[in-house]
Amino acid sequence: MAWISRGWKEYEVLDATQGLRLESWAGKLLVRPDPQVIWATERKDPRWNRFDAKYHRSSTGGGRWEIRSLPESWLLHYKDDLTFHVKPMNFKHTGVFPEQAANWDYIREKVEGAGRPVRVLNLFAYSGGATLAAAAGEDPAQDGAPAEAETVQTEILPQEEEPSVPAPDAAQLSEETGGEAKHGDPH
Repeated sequence: MAWISRGWKEYEVLDATQGLRLESWAGKLLVRPDPQVIWATERKDPRWNRFDAKYHRSSTGGGRWEIRSLPESWLLHYKDDLTFHVKPMNFKHTGVFPEQAANWDYIREKVEGAGRPVRVLNLFAYSGGATLAAAAGEDPAQDGAPAEAETVQTEILPQEEEPSVPAPDAAQLSEETGGEAKHGDPH
C-alpha cells in the first residue's frame, strides 16, 4: 500500500522553506509555520508574496492570522465524496489535516473490504476526517448498514476549550460487547 495520498482535488503544498509552508486550500493561499521544514531554500515561487492569509507565531505562545483576503470558512474536497469545512483558527489549524489523507484511505479500504458491516470507534476525532472516511467506505446495501448516507458535521473547539465527553458506563459497555470489557480491566 502506498502511504501517499493522491486524492486531493483542492489541497496542495506549493513550497516549503525556513519553517514555513505555502499551501493552496481550494485556491486560497495560506502560509503556515511547520517545525518539520528545517531546510532553507530560496523562495522562488511568487505566490509567497500573494498569500491570502499568513499565520504569525507569538513569542508568548499562540499567534494570529494576517488576513488579506479570506472568507471566514469555505469547503475543501477530497476524492469524490469527502467534503471538509475549512476554518482557520487562532492557533494555526484549519480544521483539516491533509497529511492524514493516507490514513483515511487506509481506513476506507479496510471498511470497504470487510465484507460485513463495520463499527468504528475513532479515538482521535479532532477533525472527523477518519470518521468520514470510515463512513464513506460503508456499503449501504449490506445488512445492518444505514439505508442512506448521513451527513456528518464537525466543529473544531478553540484551543482553550476542552471537549466535555461523559465517561462511558463500564457495566453498559460490558453488556454491549458481550462481556469483553470489564470494569477496571483495560483489555
